[in-house]
Amino acid sequence: MPTTLFQMTNLRKQIINFVQPTYMIGRKLDLYLAQGYFRHAGGMFSTQIYSQKGELDEVRNIRLNLEHHQFSKSIQKIARRVEKKFSYSIQPFVISPEKEDLYMRHFSKFNSKNNNSLESFLFGSSIYFSNFNSYEVNIYDGDQLIAFSVFDIGKNSIASILGAYNLDYGAYSLGLFTMYLEISWGIKNQYNYYYPGYIMQKNKLFNYKLRLGEYEYFDWVKGCWVSKEDLTPTKGSAQIIEDETSKLIHLLEKVGIPFQYKEYYYFMYGYTSNMNNQFYVKSPKHIYIPLLSNDEKICILEYDIDEKKFVFAITRADESFNHHISPDQIEDNGRQEIRLLEYISIEKTTLAEEIIYKLWKTLNTQTH
Repeated sequence: MPTTLFQMTNLRKQIINFVQPTYMIGRKLDLYLAQGYFRHAGGMFSTQIYSQKGELDEVRNIRLNLEHHQFSKSIQKIARRVEKKFSYSIQPFVISPEKEDLYMRHFSKFNSKNNNSLESFLFGSSIYFSNFNSYEVNIYDGDQLIAFSVFDIGKNSIASILGAYNLDYGAYSLGLFTMYLEISWGIKNQYNYYYPGYIMQKNKLFNYKLRLGEYEYFDWVKGCWVSKEDLTPTKGSAQIIEDETSKLIHLLEKVGIPFQYKEYYYFMYGYTSNMNNQFYVKSPKHIYIPLLSNDEKICILEYDIDEKKFVFAITRADESFNHHISPDQIEDNGRQEIRLLEYISIEKTTLAEEIIYKLWKTLNTQTH
C-alpha cells in the first residue's frame, strides 16, 4: 500500500500551481518533486490538465524508484548500439550556442512557440541561473554535438528537464539514450528517484518515457505516489470542466440566450496573475455572451474547477499584453479567444441554473 507523503501547508490547492522559490536544490527540490511539481523556467509548477488546440487532457506525473530498477533488454540493446558508435559526457550544465542551435532545430518539429530559446525555457526572465543544480548529458559524433539533455539534482532525487537531438540521427533513439544515461548516473550516485515529468491520458506524445521502466504515478486525489493499478478511478479535472461547461451551454440553448463557445489559450495566466495584483480568466473554456459585451467589456460564463462553482464575469482585454502574442501562436478555428482577459467583476454560485438566472435577469434589466 502507498504511503502518503508529508504534505506542505498550502502548497497544492488548485489544479494548476506555480511557485518561484530561490535555490531549488537539495531536499527542497526533493520535496517539490514528490508533491507532483515540475520545473518551469526558474520556478516549479504542478498541473492536472493540459490544453492543446482546444482539447483538454489529463496530466499524470510519473517517477522511477531507482533502488531496484532494472532496464529492459530492448533499452539495453539501444544503449549498446549507441555506445559503440558515439561518445558521451555527463557534467554540470553550461549553456552554449551549440546547445541553443540544437534545441531550436529539435523543437521546430513540434511547431512550439512557447519558448523561443533554450535559455528562456530553462530560466525564463530570471538572471539567477543558480536556482537549480543542473547537469547535462552530451552525445557526440566525433566532435559534433548530436544530442544533449538537462537534469536537475536534489538530495535524493533527479529530475529530467528536456532532451534534444539532431533529427538526422533519429534512427538511434538518442532521446531514450540520454534518459538511460541520466537514470544510470542516478543509480551510480545512489539517488532514490528519477522524475521525467508527466504523460497525458489522450495525447501519447510523451509515452516514450514509459519504455524506461515500471513507473509510479502521482494520484492527485490521494496526494501520494501509487502503482498504475492503484490509481484512484475517478473523473479527471479536464472531463469535469468539459461536463460543467456543457451544462451551461444546454441551459443557454434552452432559454434562447445567444452565446459563443470559446477555447481560452491563456488560462494558465489566471493561476499566476495574482502575484502582481492582476486577476486573469482561469478556465480553459468559457462562454462568451455578445449581448452584454462591447469594445470595453467582455461578458463570459465559465466553471471554476478549484472552487467547484459556476462563474458569471465581466472582463476586459489586457491590451498591454498584445506584444507577447504572435498571430501564429493561435490556430484560428473561430472558437479561440486570443485576447488575455482580466476580471472586472465576478459572481459565483454552485448551481448552473442560478448563473443562467443571473444572466437572464441582467439582460432583462438592460433591455427595459
